[in-house]
Amino acid sequence: MVTLEIARILLIVRPQVIITTGALPGLIACALARPFGTRSLWVDSVANSETLSGSGGQAGRVCSKVVTQWPHLASRDVDHWGSVL
Repeated sequence: MVTLEIARILLIVRPQVIITTGALPGLIACALARPFGTRSLWVDSVANSETLSGSGGQAGRVCSKVVTQWPHLASRDVDHWGSVL
């Protein structure tokens, strides 16, 4: 049900960029929008200080860029640009 609502919004709005802060609905939006050339930025939650979130681990497959707020979680696929807080 949520996936259909996200798809409906994407078809109406047709975003050029999606920025999401680490929740599954944002990951779904990024995955649905990718075939249309929509760029996306995944900012993993500040609450995940030990490991990336479950969705964050999958975000690299569908998002244009994945960033974490924790330097020790940065990797080849995940950037650290600094903290939000």
